[in-house]
Amino acid sequence: MSKVKLTGHSSGTGVLTVTSPDTDTDRTITLPDATGTLLNSDGSAASLTSIPAANITGTLPAIDGSNLTGLSSFDPDGAVTINESGADVNFRVESSANANALVVNGTHGAGIGVGAISSGEPLVVGSSSTTAYATTLTHATGDDCALAIRNESDTNGNFCGINFLDAGGFGNAGIFCVNEDHDSGGGGYLAILTREDSTTPDTMTQRLRVDGDGLKFNADTAAANALDDYEEGSWTPVVYFGTTDNTHHVYYANYTKIGRAVMVTCNVQVLTTSSGSGNVSMEGLPFVSSVGAKGQTWSGNDGMNMDSNAMNFGTTGVISFVKKPTSTGEYLSMFTNSDVHATAAGKYIAFTAWYMTAS
Repeated sequence: MSKVKLTGHSSGTGVLTVTSPDTDTDRTITLPDATGTLLNSDGSAASLTSIPAANITGTLPAIDGSNLTGLSSFDPDGAVTINESGADVNFRVESSANANALVVNGTHGAGIGVGAISSGEPLVVGSSSTTAYATTLTHATGDDCALAIRNESDTNGNFCGINFLDAGGFGNAGIFCVNEDHDSGGGGYLAILTREDSTTPDTMTQRLRVDGDGLKFNADTAAANALDDYEEGSWTPVVYFGTTDNTHHVYYANYTKIGRAVMVTCNVQVLTTSSGSGNVSMEGLPFVSSVGAKGQTWSGNDGMNMDSNAMNFGTTGVISFVKKPTSTGEYLSMFTNSDVHATAAGKYIAFTAWYMTAS
């Protein structure tokens, strides 16, 4: 039978008192088969060290948040306040690849960092990978946007946007939306800016502006200078001798429209035997000319009377083919079916020309 021995401290004078519980049920204290120190009577758990996880079993007791350092209170159904005392510390969540997976910067007084530490900016997102995107924004289908950038100012001329900074904090470029007329809810524009030069690293200059008039360059705000259209396509030219369609085959007919300027190209073969007579004209332009564009040349092949030819783009969408004067005082004369000599085979009309539209 094991023995129980109580040994007093050699220099102590305190009395060890064992008090029975206030119960009618017998209580038994079983000591472990090992040498150690019992838990302190004040419950501080200062003597509990290196407890193997396998030895912690059963259901843990409820934790009173008032006894947790740094937490003023804990309510599982309410808000949790961390660092309510306002200590100069960060709140950080680490991952296996990044020690700053999520950081609330307490040192600078503000800022949340995801994958990086904020230096006072409201939000900094970074990536340590050279192949992964720093940030990916997704949203469900619908009208909502994945990201909204808002300026809380309600005055005219307020702006918000994105500034692209270098390691020194200087802006290399930026995209900004400016609301010129907040009161009526309109008149806004989008501006793209770039750094001016290395001598003024904190100054950026507007390079492009997109507003209701279209695309404008640099600081230009004039509606007349806005580029509001770009288009490419094909068109269908029709060659007339007088009022008779003499188009035989269209090899190509394309156009490019930049703003009000239209460039057209075509190569058209006329009928080998003409059934019509009169002035030669062409219709089917993709856009109507705003003013008569005269003096542009065209080409034909053998058998045509091609001396000093020119074209006139009329405001009705008709191209007239004319012969320029060969002597002083002579007037322009129209190119006719007899100048084409259409009774011979393989007659072509080809040109590349520019003209202007109204818009």
